[in-house]
Amino acid sequence: MKPEVLYLGDGPECYLAQYAAAFSLQRLRPEALQSLDPDAAARIAALISAAPIDQPTLAALPGLRIIAHPGTGYDSLDVAAARARGILLAYAPGATAGCVADMAFGLLLLAVARDIVPADGFVRAGRWRTEAYPRWTTRLHGRRMGILGLGASARRSPAAPPASTCRWPTTTGVVAASFRSATPRRGWRWPNAPTS
Repeated sequence: MKPEVLYLGDGPECYLAQYAAAFSLQRLRPEALQSLDPDAAARIAALISAAPIDQPTLAALPGLRIIAHPGTGYDSLDVAAARARGILLAYAPGATAGCVADMAFGLLLLAVARDIVPADGFVRAGRWRTEAYPRWTTRLHGRRMGILGLGASARRSPAAPPASTCRWPTTTGVVAASFRSATPRRGWRWPNAPTS
């Protein structure tokens, strides 16, 4: 018999399918938790939730022993209330680092290089009808790039550069390609320029 697990909130179907294969999975929207059958609520020992977990949520699940939060932090969980009941907490640090890296390259890099935010304002203000856009933008094709900072997201970035035509990495270009760290990273393919 599979363990009974409650998934609270919405989630990507690919994850939910994996959870359903491993557990006897019940899915509920957070606002429907209070209408959960009391016998079913008492049987639920594990909760997977990206939704905030507060005192009323914990009170509705008297048999709860563990909360698994599929995100990188636990600031939406009432940690003190869970600890007071002896409920274990688990989260997934770094789980979304690749997604953050995608957004950094996909949005921030293009926004800066191609002047997207000011250009959007130019178009929304209707100025395009009467004047030419006043600034030239930078092409990324063939440009040299690098990474500034090597947190969890930046460490994922080199595996997926923004365009196959970009030369990656380089020692000169838009941003320095060496990295600065208080401690060298074993197995990292770029030279460390230690912080002072």
